[in-house]
Order: sequence, then C-alpha cells, then structure tokens
Amino acid sequence: MVAINKVLYIGYGFNGEPGLDSLLKEGSFNIVGVVTPPLLVSRLTYRINLDPLPVEILAEKNGLLITRTNSEDEIHKIINRTEPASVITCFYNISFSPVILDSGPSFYNIHHGDIPHWKGTSSSEWAIASGRNEVYITLHETVPRIDSGDIVWQYKITITDDEDINDMRKKMNNILRLDLGRVYAKVLNPEKYPELDRIVYRRKLKGEESYTCSIRETDSEIDWRKPAREIYNLVRALCNEELSPAYTFVDGKQLRIWSAKLVPTSRNYTTRVGDNIYSCHIPGKPVIRGEEGVEVLTGDLEHSILLKEVEFNGKRMPAKEAIRSVRFTLGITKLELLRQNEILEARVKALEEKLGER
Repeated sequence: MVAINKVLYIGYGFNGEPGLDSLLKEGSFNIVGVVTPPLLVSRLTYRINLDPLPVEILAEKNGLLITRTNSEDEIHKIINRTEPASVITCFYNISFSPVILDSGPSFYNIHHGDIPHWKGTSSSEWAIASGRNEVYITLHETVPRIDSGDIVWQYKITITDDEDINDMRKKMNNILRLDLGRVYAKVLNPEKYPELDRIVYRRKLKGEESYTCSIRETDSEIDWRKPAREIYNLVRALCNEELSPAYTFVDGKQLRIWSAKLVPTSRNYTTRVGDNIYSCHIPGKPVIRGEEGVEVLTGDLEHSILLKEVEFNGKRMPAKEAIRSVRFTLGITKLELLRQNEILEARVKALEEKLGER
C-alpha cells in the first residue's frame, strides 16, 4: 500500500522554490524526488548554464533526489521506482499524456488562471497586458486536456496600476509559500485541517473556456500608435528577466524597456493655420529628455509613456543615456528598412568588386 503522504514534486520557474518550501514546512510529506528541466530549456534563460535553480538549491539542502529531465518516459520510471501517492507540478514545460496520468498516483497542477477562463501559458502576463490586474492561483487535477481538471483550490491575486509582473509574482509566491503545504495536505487527506473545508474542495469547471498563448520576443514589440495605457500595460507585463521585455528601436537598434510610467502628455502638439488646426503629434516621437526619463508620444493625445530604465547595446541604463536626441522617432519605419537595405546592397557590391579584382 502506497503511503498517502508520498509526493513527487515537479516544478521550476518563479513558483518552483516557494511551492517546494511550503510542502517541506508543512511537515507531513515524504517527498520522494524533485524533477526540474534539463539544460537548454528555452523558457528559462538561466537554464543554459550549470547554475542550480532556486528549487534545486532548496531540494539539495533538504537531501532530496533531483532529476533534470523533461522526458515523460524518464518521469514514468521515477514514478514506478518511488511509488508516490501523488504528483504535483508547480510550473513545468511539458504536458502529460493519458499513459502517465493513468500510471497510479493522483496528479495535480498549479495554474495561473481562473479556469476555465485563461487556460494555457503566459496567463499572468496576459492579465496585466490586458489591463486586468488580477490572476488566480488555481490548484486543479491534471487531466489530458490542458488546464481542464477539477478545481480543488483557488486564490485571487490583485495588483495596482503602479505595480508590474514582478509585484504579481512576489504576491503569488508569498501565498504559495504560506498556504500550499496545508492546502495540498488537505487535498490528499480531507480529514486534515477542517478549518480549510470552505476553500479546499473539489468542483467542476463552470463557464465558457478561454485560452492564452505564449508571449515571445516577436510579440512584444511596441506599436507606438496604440493608446498609452496599452503600451504601459505591455511594459508592466513583461519587465522580468525570465520574459521577453517590451522593446522598440532607436535609429535601427533595439531598445528594451525595463521600467516606464504612464504620464499626462506635457504639451499640446498642434498648430493653427488660419481657421484650421493640424496635429503635430507623432506616435513614437521622444519629446522631452529629463532627469526622470524620456517622454514619448503615443497613439492618444492625452497620455504619453515616460521611459525610465532601458537596455541598449546589451547594457541597462537610464533612458536618457540611450535616447540622446529627440530627432529619431522610435520604432522601425519602411524608410529605415529601405536605407538599411541600400547600405547592405552597397556593401555587397563593394565586396564583389574587390573580389573581382583578385
């Protein structure tokens, strides 16, 4: 008979360490192993080197066996060898097939979404990018269909308009570190912690399904023609080392945005000719460079984006150090692409002529 408290922990990312820490501090779990991704996993830039992840450091400190793999066959072997009663995933990079889900233990997963709404990946980033400013930590049964198993626990996390993805993640981790251990113990043994009966219970998903898709670098380019609020939310949603921050271009070179602020447009950019008023408002145009940052016009007249911290030529710096002139409009224009193409064609022609002389 498999002991009810034997658990295999699978997780990494920003939730990995606090989730495991909570299970350890609860004290009743026999954690038979910890599974993390192998090197060269694309979702985490720091997985390209040998530095241990925070969850691995914690696991090693507590004498837990660590296996780096994203092979379902390997995970299946671990389950057969250790015979856990339950497997919990706290952010991972693969979905399990019916074969492994029917292998014996119960499977549960931590998801960032009010399922059946906001199924899929990057859901906390999308919450901020869409102006929602809230996300649910949901513990649900793992089934073959993504994020569709019965819910056993949910907790709502909210942030203000002045906070960003880092603040949201910090709040999520605080809740996981504080509550996940007791909640999961209650899920596996309903007789435990009767004070949690009101919030930890099994229920079916209700409502219309909706999904989010992953946000990658190609999706995070700023369109300065959009309203300032949308641009600001995109910056807030992606300003984290594990993500692809919002970016634009300065004179053809990429500029990543790490910190920005939504501000009222400081000046009225219009001109009058006779009885006619013409707009001089150009989205993407830096108009003021100051100590606090660089004000950039957007697609609405009332608000601008104040760029504060940026990354340029591989270095982080105040925005005013990267944007040294208001002469350039941020972004890539067709004219700039044409000019770059002309430069490349000229270089190719010069190289061909030089080779022809030999």
